[in-house]
Amino acid sequence: MTSLTGDGEDEYAPEAPIPDSGDQIVEVFIPARADVGNQQVQLELRYTTEGALALVLYTSLERLVECCGEQQAWVKVPASELATIVDQVGAQVIREDVPLPTDAEECHG
Repeated sequence: MTSLTGDGEDEYAPEAPIPDSGDQIVEVFIPARADVGNQQVQLELRYTTEGALALVLYTSLERLVECCGEQQAWVKVPASELATIVDQVGAQVIREDVPLPTDAEECHG
């Protein structure tokens, strides 16, 4: 399983679904993969080094490409829907703008 490291504590709290970066975030980009048979998208979840299930998001498409590469599939989500998505996929924390290991095994939400 993939482990992520971050520059601090786990960043999710229900009252503040997006880590505070100082700017108002309107939308986020989440690594995903298509589930063609079901015509749905599966969000890519990761485990932190502490063992928490993490939803990894990026504050811009440019940051996603920098951290994950141009081939990474993604989905754009309004920030206002993030708390609902976190609940639906069972994520325990959110990690923002972190590089993903290229040879890592992810969990699917």
